[in-house]
Amino acid sequence: MNTTPSWILVLTLLLALSGWGKVWFDWHSSRPRIRGRLLQMMRGGVEIESGGQSAERKSMFLAYLYLVNSRKSGVHLLDYELEFKSGRKWIRLDRAYGAHKLPITAFPMAGGGHTTIPDIAKQYITTKESSVEFGKPLHGWIFFLGPPGSESGPLAEYRVTCIDAYGTRHRFRTSMRDAPPMALLQEMIEVNVPIPVQIQP
Repeated sequence: MNTTPSWILVLTLLLALSGWGKVWFDWHSSRPRIRGRLLQMMRGGVEIESGGQSAERKSMFLAYLYLVNSRKSGVHLLDYELEFKSGRKWIRLDRAYGAHKLPITAFPMAGGGHTTIPDIAKQYITTKESSVEFGKPLHGWIFFLGPPGSESGPLAEYRVTCIDAYGTRHRFRTSMRDAPPMALLQEMIEVNVPIPVQIQP
């Protein structure tokens, strides 16, 4: 006949569960978790030629991604997806693969003039070999194409998906309403904007 007090059985069960709980917590906390924001988004219209056919007009989305890893296990990223919110729907854009080989360094601005990025070929996030580490961000430009006409209008909310080397999809939402001024990006990389830099006292 078992005379073991019930409180000892309960305590033994709790200790066993806590051990498995720690194993699960260690496993879960070691998984990379990618989050980030858009520091800038430049939009415009482009003409795309393919296979000798007549040029097709597309909307260009040139985004500057700033990614961080909130966990201590680093991971390499292989691909990216970008969507924008239009009303209640999310519209997915097409990745412009090979954009880093295009001789594009100047982008027209709505208010006139051009934004120039002289060394943009080396600043694409897809050409960087660094992994996303805890406390060490990964950032750079990435090029997307969308349906014609979507380059204009008040698009502020975007959804970014980062696909890592294991196929895991890291998704987050970001708003251009919270984006920092272009002057911050000018301090980080070489980008020339035809607006005066304001120095606050």
